[in-house]
Amino acid sequence: MQIVDAQIHIWGTGLPNNKAHIQQTSFTAEQAIFLMDEAGVDAAIIHPPSWDPGSHEMALAAVRDFPASNFGKRNTELETRCCTRFTLYAS
Repeated sequence: MQIVDAQIHIWGTGLPNNKAHIQQTSFTAEQAIFLMDEAGVDAAIIHPPSWDPGSHEMALAAVRDFPASNFGKRNTELETRCCTRFTLYAS
């Protein structure tokens, strides 16, 4: 079964207002993938946060730079069906 995180944020600047978020001034796609791998999450939907005006570009880069073939062989069927590790939610 594919596990997809329904909403994550990645950002390059600023500190999240919500204390439920990781409290650091930057959280990259690479860091997200590390935590996703630790938790067994196959993919995620990126919702660019409002506190970083450059987060939309970071999200687009993550969708472009991390195709399914880069995230291991846990599930070959998933790899052939899923085109990216990340999907972008644009509001």
